[in-house]
Amino acid sequence: MNNELVFYFNNYLNMGLKPILLKFGSKKPLLKNWNESYNPKLWKHILDQDKEKKFNIAILLGKVVDVEGDTDDANELLNSIIGNYKHPCFKSSRSVHHLFINPDSQLTVKKFHDIEFRANKVCSVMPPSVHEDGTKYRFLKECQFPIPVMPDSLLRFYYKNKKEHDKSVSKTKYVKPKTKKDHTKTLCYKCRKYKFVHKKRLALEVHAFILKNLSWSCQECREIDVREMCRLIRSNQI
Repeated sequence: MNNELVFYFNNYLNMGLKPILLKFGSKKPLLKNWNESYNPKLWKHILDQDKEKKFNIAILLGKVVDVEGDTDDANELLNSIIGNYKHPCFKSSRSVHHLFINPDSQLTVKKFHDIEFRANKVCSVMPPSVHEDGTKYRFLKECQFPIPVMPDSLLRFYYKNKKEHDKSVSKTKYVKPKTKKDHTKTLCYKCRKYKFVHKKRLALEVHAFILKNLSWSCQECREIDVREMCRLIRSNQI
C-alpha cells in the first residue's frame, strides 16, 4: 500500500480539506462527477481497495483558493505582493502554488497579469503527486499550515483587477442585429442553424443549388461557389 499517499490523504482530510484521487502522473480525476458532491468515504474505499496501485492526489477548491503565477515575471510579481506572509505553498512542475482562504464565493478561475486565481468547480494537484514529466510536487520549506486568509496586499490586487475586468465586460454589450424587411430566416441543412439572408439572393441560391442537385447551405458550410451560377440565372442565361 502507498503509505505516503495515505498519510497525505488523511492529513488533508484532518485539515478540513477535500482530497480526491487522480490517475498517476496525470491531472485527471478517477471519477467522472468528482466536483459535484464530496464523499470522503468513497475516495478512501478506492484507496483501500487498490492497495498496490499508484495515484496522484488533489484537493477540491472553493473554500480554498490556489494562486499561481503562469510565467517567471508573474511569479516574481506574486512573490513581491505576498512578501513574507506565512501560508502553505508548494512547487509543481511549472511554478509555485499558494493556498489561501477564498475571499470571493463567486470565484471559479480568473487571471490578472498572468497570475491565476482558482477556486470553485476546480481542483489543485497536491504533493506528493507526480507530474507527467516525472516532477514530484513538493511543499517548500517556508510552507506553513493552517491555510490563512489572503494578505491585504493580494486582496487589493485581486479586487482592483476584478473591478477593472468587470467594467470592461459591462461595456461590451450584446446588440441584437436588426432584421431588414427584405431579409428572411432560413435553415441551413448542414449546420442546422437559421440564417438571415436577402430574399432575392436566397431565391437565386436555392435555384442554383437545385441545379446542382443539392440542398441550400449557408456560406460557412457550403462546399461550392454558386455566385457565377446565380449571375447566369439572374441574366436568364440558364
